[in-house]
Amino acid sequence: MPVFEFLPFRKVLARQNKTYQNLLKIGRYCVDMKAEFDHQFTQAPALSSDHKPADDSPVPLYRTMAEAIILAVRDGRLRSGEKLPSVGQMSRLQGVSRNTVSRCYQELAGRGYVQSNTGASTCISNLPAGSPLLGKEQSVERLSSRRDLPPLSEFGNYIMQMDDVDSELVTAQVNYGLPAESELPLKQWQKALQKQCLQLSPELTQYDAEPFGSLRLRMAIASYLERSRAIHCSAEQIVIFAGAPQALDLSCRLLIDSTDSVAMENPGYMAVRRTLKMHAASVESLRVDQDGLCVEELRRLDDCKFVYVTPAHQDPTGAVMSGVRRAELLKWATRGGIIWEDDHDSEYRYGNTAIPALKASDRNESVIHFGSFWRTLGALTRLSYVVLPSRLVPLFRKAKATLCRELPVLEQLALADFINCGDFERHILRTRLAYTKRRQAMIYQLTIGLRKSIKISRESAGMHIVVQFDSSYRDEDIAESARLAGLPLLSTSSYYDGEARAGEFLVAFAQLTEQEIAEAAEKFAVNLLPASV
Repeated sequence: MPVFEFLPFRKVLARQNKTYQNLLKIGRYCVDMKAEFDHQFTQAPALSSDHKPADDSPVPLYRTMAEAIILAVRDGRLRSGEKLPSVGQMSRLQGVSRNTVSRCYQELAGRGYVQSNTGASTCISNLPAGSPLLGKEQSVERLSSRRDLPPLSEFGNYIMQMDDVDSELVTAQVNYGLPAESELPLKQWQKALQKQCLQLSPELTQYDAEPFGSLRLRMAIASYLERSRAIHCSAEQIVIFAGAPQALDLSCRLLIDSTDSVAMENPGYMAVRRTLKMHAASVESLRVDQDGLCVEELRRLDDCKFVYVTPAHQDPTGAVMSGVRRAELLKWATRGGIIWEDDHDSEYRYGNTAIPALKASDRNESVIHFGSFWRTLGALTRLSYVVLPSRLVPLFRKAKATLCRELPVLEQLALADFINCGDFERHILRTRLAYTKRRQAMIYQLTIGLRKSIKISRESAGMHIVVQFDSSYRDEDIAESARLAGLPLLSTSSYYDGEARAGEFLVAFAQLTEQEIAEAAEKFAVNLLPASV
C-alpha cells in the first residue's frame, strides 16, 4: 500500500505544514498498523475477562484496533512520543467510521497507551523501560528458538554463523556517517518535494520504472560529477540504488564467485568486510600507510579479481591515496581486475584543493565509482549511485531490472531538481565552512587539554579526526572518560582485520557546535588525566 494512498498528495501538503519526513512517518505507521489490523480482525484477543464477548459474538471493532496498536507499541514499532494518524485519516485508511476510531483512541487513552489534547494530535504515551504497559519482551532470539530453522542454503548457513553487528554502539558514540541536523537544508529540500507533489508528473504514477533510476536524476549526477570529481560519464553509465549496501551487494553477486579472492584496505570499514565475506571465499586485508593502499601487496596476490578502496579519504585513517599509488592501482587492473572506488568524504576537504576521483583516470574501464548522498544530506535521502564501466552496463541492467528496480520516485525527482538548481552544491559549500571551524575547534581544544598525551592526524578531510593517545592510557579509560564528557569518540579496533592499534580513536566533530566542543573536550581532559598510569 503506497504511503500516501489514503490522502491525495496535495491535500496532505495543504493540511500539514510539516516536513516530508513527518509525512512519511504518518504513512509508515498507517501501513504497519494496517497489516496488524488485518491480522487482528480475525485473531483478536479480548482485553480482559470483564470485557470478553460471548463465544458467538465478534470482538468489537474498536477494541480490535486498540489491541493492534498496543501490540505495535509492545513490539517497539510505535514508540513513546510518536504521533498517530488523526481520527479522519485513520477512518479513511481502515474504511471504518470516525466513531469507531474515536472509541479506539479513547480505549487506548483510558489504558494509558496514548495521550491527546483537544485540538492536538494523539501521541503514544511516554512509557519508561520496564513499564508493565509494555508487557513481557520477546526478543527475536527467544522467538526463533521455539522452533528449528528450515533447511538453509549455503549462504543462509553462512549468515547465521556470522557475528551480530553492534550498530547501535557506533551510532551512539560518533553518530557515524550523519551530518549535523542543524545544518541540513530542510527548507530547500521541502521546496523540492512540494514542487514534485504539486506537479504530479507521469513519472510519479507510472509503474514500469527505468531499472537504473530516473533519467533526470542520472543526468543531474553526471553533470555534478564532471564539475566536482572530473568524471566524464553519460547518464547511461549511472545506476541509482536505494542505499549503499544494496549497491555493493549487487556488484559482488554479479562479479564475484565463492571461490574468488578479493581484497580491501586494513584498517577498513567493518560493514564492507562483512559484505565481501558473504560473497567470497577469501578476503585479503592489505596494509594502509600515509599514501593509502599499499599496492605492492595487491600485486603479490595472483588470483585477486576485485579490490575495494577509499582513495579520496581512507576510512578510517583519513589518508589520501597518492598519485603514484593511483597509477599503480590502475595498472594492476589492466590484467582483468575490478576496482570498487568508494568516494568516501570527498565533499569535505578543508584547506586543500579537491583531488579528482580515481574514476577520472580510468582508461581501461576497470573502476566502479560509488557515491552516496548520505554523508551530505543525512536522513533526507539515502539514495546512492554507481558509475559503471561501459562494458558492465548491459549486465547490471539485466540484473537490476529483476532484483532491485523499485526506487522512491518522488525522492529521485526532488533530488534531481535539488542538484540542478544549485542547492546541493551551495549546501556543501556552506557546511564545509561550518565543519572547518568545528574541526579546528576540536583539534585546538584536544591539543590544549592533553598536550603531548595525544597525536592528531594531519589529514584534513571528512567529518571526524583520527587521534592516537599515549600508551600510558588504557582504551577503556579513554572511552569511559569520553562518554562521561559527552565527547563523540570511537575506537578504531573494529576496523582492523587482526591486531588493532592500541589508543587509536575517531573523534567526530560535525554534530557539535564550537561551544559544545570546547565544553566536552575540557571535561574529557579533566576526566582522563587522572587515569594515566
